[in-house]
Amino acid sequence: MLFGLPKGTKAASATELQKIADRVQKLEKAAKDYNVTEVAIAGGVSANSALRNAMQKNAEKLGWNVYIPKFEYTTDNAAMIAMVAKLKFERGEFTDLRTSATARYDM
Repeated sequence: MLFGLPKGTKAASATELQKIADRVQKLEKAAKDYNVTEVAIAGGVSANSALRNAMQKNAEKLGWNVYIPKFEYTTDNAAMIAMVAKLKFERGEFTDLRTSATARYDM
């Protein structure tokens, strides 16, 4: 399913492209309003080829520096989180719920 529509249908494709166009248009406005010239996309959404293409076109048109990860690095973050959890479990690194979260982990 894509935005509630079966994948491969014309309606799903049109809906996807319209949503991407709307988001890119909002990004253009925000970049202009806040004088942003460096834009990055990441996570699972960065695997979307239409979004990747739209971002590249905007980079050329608006003079942005756009950072898009290689396709193989656009997977869902859940797999990365699960891998860190597995490594920590194997090392016996446990903590209780009073511990603050951190965005960094040394492998």
